[in-house]
Amino acid sequence: MAATRASLISNVKTPLGLFSLIALVIEAMLGGLALKLNNANLGYTAAALLALLILAVYLKPDELSGKQSIVIEERFAVGFGEEFYTALAGYYDDLTPEEREEAYRFLEGLLTTSPHSLTAEQRKFCAKVAETVIRKANLTHRQ
Repeated sequence: MAATRASLISNVKTPLGLFSLIALVIEAMLGGLALKLNNANLGYTAAALLALLILAVYLKPDELSGKQSIVIEERFAVGFGEEFYTALAGYYDDLTPEEREEAYRFLEGLLTTSPHSLTAEQRKFCAKVAETVIRKANLTHRQ
């Protein structure tokens, strides 16, 4: 019996798993109390538990899955864009104005259409980096 409990607890690896385990324990206790409570009280208690579960899943789905959401601040993207521009500026300054603009536009396209930007936060970061590089290069931003 102790080995079964230990294996059950060791299988809980995410907050959602812990929440599910707690919900099951509470439901088991409610089942035991069902014999002593009248049906109206039991119904309200079960409805409250179900509402709590739905609310937790609706409000914090990332936290319940165990995935950590990384928020990248805009000022970091701007700073990164400025450093990125500084690293390239010396190389691009030797180009003709047309070639220079084409090189920066190519870079802008790479950053804003990258297939590696999977989330909205990542796409926003790349767009802000591209916008900063274009601004630092004194090019007008395309709409």
